[in-house]
Order: sequence, then structure tokens, then C-alpha cells
Amino acid sequence: MSTLSYSSKNEKFCLELGRVKRLLEKAGSPDEDMSIIHIAGTNGKGSVCAYLEAGLTDAKIKCGRFSSPELFSVEDTISVNCVPIEKKDLSALLKKLEPLCLEVKEEMGKEPSPFEVLFVAALLYFKKKKCKKVILECGMGGIGDATNAIVASDIAVLTSIDLDHREYLGKSIKEIAINKCGILREGKIVFSAVQKKTVEYAIIKECKNKNCQLGFVKELEIVNMDNLNAVVNTKFGSLRLSLAGVHQAKNAALALEVMKYLGLKEENIIKALTTAENKARLEEIAKGVYFDGAHNPAGVKSLVKSINMAEIKGKIIFAVGFMADKDISGCFEELKKLKNKNFEIYTTAVHSNPRRETAENLLTKANEKGFKGDSFSNIYEAVKKARENADAVFAFGSLYMYKELMGGGEMA
Repeated sequence: MSTLSYSSKNEKFCLELGRVKRLLEKAGSPDEDMSIIHIAGTNGKGSVCAYLEAGLTDAKIKCGRFSSPELFSVEDTISVNCVPIEKKDLSALLKKLEPLCLEVKEEMGKEPSPFEVLFVAALLYFKKKKCKKVILECGMGGIGDATNAIVASDIAVLTSIDLDHREYLGKSIKEIAINKCGILREGKIVFSAVQKKTVEYAIIKECKNKNCQLGFVKELEIVNMDNLNAVVNTKFGSLRLSLAGVHQAKNAALALEVMKYLGLKEENIIKALTTAENKARLEEIAKGVYFDGAHNPAGVKSLVKSINMAEIKGKIIFAVGFMADKDISGCFEELKKLKNKNFEIYTTAVHSNPRRETAENLLTKANEKGFKGDSFSNIYEAVKKARENADAVFAFGSLYMYKELMGGGEMA
């Protein structure tokens, strides 16, 4: 995700929306006639988006999806019916927006950020493709996220909310919940995952203030685990979720209810839950090697729970890299809950982001928690060595590492 500009008036809650709103207006307000599903939350946004896009695509409903961050290229963030935008199409849209960005800069003193420009380009693309539904994933927060510059949405979806980006969204989980609820629109429908009580109360209050119809969705019952994939009970029978991890029982339940509300048929919903793809989320990238974008304690907690329920045997090595502003100690603390105590931690820096923590500092923090390990120059070398020394390898942390790992060499 690009660096965003933060409001000096209320840094705790707001990211500035003035420039992106002005750019949208200059671009012809492409969002005005769109039927939008807006998704905010701390963890699970990408998975819910993936299920919804898969279901709408199977139902032959033209749908656009805007998500972040990019995995390999910026084109990854914009898709229509699961097909990413072509580079030439995106380039043409960005070229069209260039003079408009200069006009915004002249009027407001600063031009829109790359993320904001990309968002507007996505909406223009969806309008050009005549999308009937548009799925928007918040990049950060809700109130001041660039995606919240839209005039309106039909449905708001709140995935699991926890502590993250506290320097921008609020110091407490209640403040962060209120920030995420910034995407709610007057009188519209809201679907939320079951939340911690403090978060639940905040959501209820915000929905009441905006006369929103609210539904909390209980996670699906897990019957058993097929390796790291959950087999869940649904009204359609037992289904093996295509996205790995026990936390998918919550994400799939949320997506299922939204798809039912949208009128999708049983076969569309089943296809979505059993075939949706979402790379870099507990993805098996090679035999016995997994990558997961768990970058906060809540995410690592889900990863550990998945490994425990799958009863992964033998030696495990975790290859990790984080941004320096993350709760790294909290993430490592969650690893103490792993039933299999035969594991080590290999650390590395995330080279593609200047906010990275060093491999040496990460190893020190791991050692402070009592874990053994080693540090490496990059994630590819860390995973390569881990494969030599372990039965199962889990690379996790910043999503920026995914490109570094997959581009490092052969992983088959």
C-alpha cells in the first residue's frame, strides 16, 4: 500500500479524504451509480473479498474488485471477475488522471497519493467494464481510508477487528472499531463477524446512529481439518473451504451471508466457498512450505490455532519478517501457544519496504521469548535453509515478503 497522508486535525482517527474526493469529482464521479460492497476490518478482508468475487463470478454477475496491497504488480489490486486489469489499460487510465492530479495539487496544495490515484483508476475501470457489483477493500481503517471517498455503498462488511495501525487509527480497540465503522452509510445493511464485546458494542452504537440494519454472523462449525483446510458445516452440507486456516470458518460465514443477501444461488455459494483463491494467505507455495500474511498478534494467533488443529508433526521452522511498527513481541508471544514445541525461528528483513525491522533485531526479540533461530539476508534464503532443516516451513509476516520469496528462485 502506498504511503497515505494523515490529517493533522485528528490523527487518531482520520486520514485526509479531501484530495481523493476532489479527484473523483474531476474524473466524473464514476462511483455515483455503482452498487458497492465495502469491506473494512483488521484481519480477513482479502478472504471475504475473494469468496464474494468468486461467487458473483460463478453467478455470471460482472463484478469489480479493488484490494491491497499488491503482491507482484500494481495490476493485482484491480480485477473484474477474477481477471486482473491489463497493464496497458491501467497505464491509459493513469495517464488520463495525470492532468487532473495536477489540478488537485494547484487547488489544494498537494497532489493525491499513488494509492488514491490507483483507487480512482479502479473505479473508472469498473465503470468502463459496466460492473453490476463492486467490491472495495479498505486499505487502512475506515473513516479516512481512500475507498471511503465514495458517495455511498449498498452493503458494509466488517471482518474481525483487533489492534493494528494504532498510531493512525486509535490507541484502543474501541477507537479502532469506531474508525472501521466510518464506512457505514445512512440506512444501509451491515454484516459483521462476531467480535469482542467492546468492538460489538461500538458497532451496535455506530449502526444505531446511522439507522443501519445490523447482523452479526456466527462462524461456521468446523467438522474436521483436511491438512490446514477446514471442513465446515453449512446449510448446504459439509464443505471443504478452499482457503486454508481455521479463521476461514469466520470469513466464509460472513461471505456466505452476504451472498445469500445478494440472491446468489446455492451452487454459486458452494462454488465460491470451495474454489476461491487468495494468494499469500496460508498458501502452500511448495510441498510443506506455506506463506501467510499474519502480521499482527491476532493473525499469528489464527495461524497457531490452524497448525494446532491440523496437528502438524515433526520439526517446524518459521521464517519471519515484519515492519518495525508492528507488535512483534506480541506476535512471538502467540507462538508460545503452539502445541508442537519442536520449532525454530529464522528472521529476515523486508527489503521492499523502508519501514522494515532488521533481521538482527527480530532475532533478538525471538531470543528474548526463549526461541532459538538464525537470521538471514532475505526471505528466500531463510526459507531455502529452513526446508533443509524442517519437516514444515511457515513464512509469515509482511505481505511485501511474498514477492521477494516467490521471485527468489524455484520453490517446487
